[in-house]
Amino acid sequence: MHDYDATLSGHGNGLLGLLKNDISQPFMDLKDPCHSFSLALNQALQNLPEIMRFIEDIHSHFSWGQRVAQLYQVQFEKKRPVLGLKRYVATRWLSLGESVQRLLLIWDDILEYMKNLKEKTSNFEIKREKEDEFLKILEDKHYRIKIRILGALISRLNGFNIEFQSQDLEIQNLLLKLRECALFFGSLILIPKYLPRTHSEFKSESWKVLDEEKLLSTNDFILNLIRDVNSDLKPIDLLPMTEKENLKEIFQSFISTLFCRLIHYLPLEDEFVNTLDFVTLNMEKEDLKNKILKFNEVFKIVPENSIHNLTSEISSLAKESLTLLRIEAKDSALYLWDLVRQTSTKYKLLEKIFKVAHVLPISSAPIEQAFSTLKLIQDCNRTRLREDTSEGLLLVHEHFKNKEVKVSRAMLQSFKQVKAELINKKVKNPSDLKDEGIIELEDEENKKGKGKEEEEEENFFECQAEASMRNAIQKRKTPLIEEESFKPSLKIGVGNQDFSDYSYSSGKSKSTLFYLRFSHCRSGSTRRTRI
Repeated sequence: MHDYDATLSGHGNGLLGLLKNDISQPFMDLKDPCHSFSLALNQALQNLPEIMRFIEDIHSHFSWGQRVAQLYQVQFEKKRPVLGLKRYVATRWLSLGESVQRLLLIWDDILEYMKNLKEKTSNFEIKREKEDEFLKILEDKHYRIKIRILGALISRLNGFNIEFQSQDLEIQNLLLKLRECALFFGSLILIPKYLPRTHSEFKSESWKVLDEEKLLSTNDFILNLIRDVNSDLKPIDLLPMTEKENLKEIFQSFISTLFCRLIHYLPLEDEFVNTLDFVTLNMEKEDLKNKILKFNEVFKIVPENSIHNLTSEISSLAKESLTLLRIEAKDSALYLWDLVRQTSTKYKLLEKIFKVAHVLPISSAPIEQAFSTLKLIQDCNRTRLREDTSEGLLLVHEHFKNKEVKVSRAMLQSFKQVKAELINKKVKNPSDLKDEGIIELEDEENKKGKGKEEEEEENFFECQAEASMRNAIQKRKTPLIEEESFKPSLKIGVGNQDFSDYSYSSGKSKSTLFYLRFSHCRSGSTRRTRI
């Protein structure tokens, strides 16, 4: 599963080519649908340079905080929802569609903001050509209709993109959804008899350019936009014929490019993808056998000497009546196979094949989203998280992603058990740690002996520190408090050490030795003081 970057998909020095040369084991090479949608859209948008320039410029204008604050002020005064433009990021798959929808939502607020801005700048005779251009476009109702049509088309494409990002989409629906997406945009511009239907008709070579005689008329094109894309586009039908033809000329070329690029990038003609619907078990015996054997050729799940047994299992399965099981499975091929496996245990080889088929990814989007989530979990403040801890937090996040989090008693009990096991692993007998060579006991460290100079230095620093502490107390005129509970906390920012064991009790001072590290910025030297 990859995008179309040369470093990944290149057959020479790309990752794909290197894997094929170095690895003898089978692996699946599939064009990622979500990346395909993004690439097709980016190339289709080249037909709308004027509209895209306006969208980019208006988002760039409101990248300044002061301008956003002025827009909020306009919305507050008009008692409208206080909303700004969404941040448009060209590399994000859904960003453009969401940004255009927000732009349409606050269109009138932005228009009011531009009018106020023009009044303020006219008093100071400041020329703002860009703002005047914005004002002219925002007041143009025909231009607003163009943005509305573009937003509706991108929203439909984003809808397909979101479906492929979901982990609920089963493998048998991959080809079905890919064809549904391509045919949806093709039906907006093509006469029905020219739409591709069979596998061979989706060959990308035959869809590089669309002939004019295959395209719909102006009225039919406008009708399809209103009926199939968004019913809110109904006011377009009331426009004069000249404006309708203008809209058809603009957006028919956009949709044509999008449709042709979708056929080019999506794996619609991939032979392997065409075999994946065998998991539905809803086909003739010969078709089922051919697709399973084709699938097995790619992954080498069943060895050559067991192919005869595999075909026998396929024949036996094809004779069984699965009607009741299909009703109970409710269009889920994964659940259907679970039911088949529960009713019979004689399909050992088929079970291996179906397991591999159902774990195949639909898209690389869930993996990329998992990395983004992991970046939020293991940030710069939590760099010491262990691998198993990070993995556990990520799995918990994915499990409760679209669910309400309810902490049960079983979860609490499991947490306590795991915590106790971790503590038992960390806490050990010091003698055991000594035998393992992890730590050295303090008395053994003292037996090594210290030099005369080192002992004198420690005594010197100890006396100096005690003298400094007495002077500080005397200057503050703070007498020693004769209370057992008095323990002033000395927490000094040196790593994670806590120097809170300096205390007074019953009029006698009890000092604990610790090191303070401080640096002289000019000399760069480091000194240690022992108190």
